[in-house]
Amino acid sequence: MNHQRIIACRMCKAPLDEPMLDFGEIAVGGIYLTAETLADEPRAPLAVHRCPECGLVQLGAAMDEHYYKQYMFSGGHVAAYKRYIEHVAEIVTALGVGVGDTVIEAGSNDGSFLAMMADAGARGVGFEPADTVRRDQFPQGVEVIGDYFTEDAVAEHNLEGAATVFVARHVLEHVDDIHGFVAAIRKSLGERAWAVLEVPDVASIRRDTVVTNFFHEHLSYFDLTTLTRLMAEHGLHLTRAQWSDAHCGSILAVFATEPCAAPKIDAKLSGPAADDGWGPFAQRAEAYLSGFAEQVRQARSAGSVAGYGAAQRTTMLLGMAGLDEGEIDFFVDANRDYHGLYVPVARRCVRSPEDWIATMPDTTFILARAFENDIVQSNTDYLRRGGVFISTADETFERITAT
Repeated sequence: MNHQRIIACRMCKAPLDEPMLDFGEIAVGGIYLTAETLADEPRAPLAVHRCPECGLVQLGAAMDEHYYKQYMFSGGHVAAYKRYIEHVAEIVTALGVGVGDTVIEAGSNDGSFLAMMADAGARGVGFEPADTVRRDQFPQGVEVIGDYFTEDAVAEHNLEGAATVFVARHVLEHVDDIHGFVAAIRKSLGERAWAVLEVPDVASIRRDTVVTNFFHEHLSYFDLTTLTRLMAEHGLHLTRAQWSDAHCGSILAVFATEPCAAPKIDAKLSGPAADDGWGPFAQRAEAYLSGFAEQVRQARSAGSVAGYGAAQRTTMLLGMAGLDEGEIDFFVDANRDYHGLYVPVARRCVRSPEDWIATMPDTTFILARAFENDIVQSNTDYLRRGGVFISTADETFERITAT
């Protein structure tokens, strides 16, 4: 798998020290196998650094940009995902955005958010480079540009100064050139305009031992301090920030082209992600991963085992835990684009929820940790029929049954 080693901080350009976490070379999440490519599992190093100067937590390598052309995540079928984007839509409309305004979204995926903007009367323009997205199926009133969001792309599509609001949910962390990306945001905004960004909260990763939030396509891990510094360097000022439970802990922040005297900041957002907490994190992560592997092997020895959720974090969990091929019988996911493909490490197929309930495996591990409540609540029939869910939300690996 092509990747480029990074030796200087993505934000301040200071030389990077030795990694504070190093998982070695493991399977790359988000790339799925076919029956013909099972022997060609892509692998890449995963080492996490913290800049000694500015404190930005980041990976010491970057994936080839063609990786994102095959990006397969789609959240429109997930109830929790819909709630997340509805909340962002509420924030945007509360800024006064409506008829005659332009909203630009980078990483627009299936167009679900921009459809809400179109319903409010705004012009919705999305940048989505993934070839896996069916642009001909975007909602009516949504324009989609099959390109990366860059300064050149903003100019090419006549969007300089066009946007009242720019939105990027869980996109900035994927970008290698973070300064170029934020410069493009500023270029796209009008004189009195806003940027709404959501990124994983690195303090939540450390506090809650969300080790699988470290994966190859997430290049930078922000706290509010580093995010605010990056945006300020490009003339964008924090107006409000709140903690979101998206993906087990995220920062949802609004920045404006005009300074704000007193930003509203959620008390849940802590200060800089100091390096002194990463040693205990590594110890907790090791215990969590070894515990997960033991739980899977115990369940496998007693009967059939499935994994619910087949996105990037599933591959990370399997690889970090050192599981082997076949220790999980199959996977289930509501994203139909995954069906028939194989998850790396386990090298087993992804099936539909209908196939899963018809097969009735004895034990199902909830690997989509952020969507656990929705998975359990929408699959009570599995529990009534004697199936057992096992939570991966923490090191207790709670068993969830019908009684």
